[in-house]
Amino acid sequence: MIRPFGHPPARPRRTAVLTAAAVACAAALLVPAASASASPSQADPGVPVTVWASNVRLHNGPHVSAPSPAEFGPGTLIDICQTPGDTVTEPQGTSSWWSLVELPSGSDALYMSNVFIKGGAKIAGVPDC
Repeated sequence: MIRPFGHPPARPRRTAVLTAAAVACAAALLVPAASASASPSQADPGVPVTVWASNVRLHNGPHVSAPSPAEFGPGTLIDICQTPGDTVTEPQGTSSWWSLVELPSGSDALYMSNVFIKGGAKIAGVPDC
């Protein structure tokens, strides 16, 4: 192959093929590991639920004493899964189940007591965490 003066030699094609093959092998090895450790929000798109109350505290865990970095309501959230936690009693009912929720547009997942979500103490159609 003739190359113009002052231009570096072209990279051999074999190097590019080996690089592409190495990337493909690495990706194949990482995919199962990534899916096995995926968070619930990555594994399942979740279920839309309606929060009936105003300014409901969202917690880092399913406990009233867990840090509460945000509030929400009323409105729609995506319920990723639900798990037992502290019992919460409101005039509308009592529940010891908490939902891991996020905004429909995407957000950090936080916990909310199911007592503030329409659907009962344990919400049908939402998987357990």
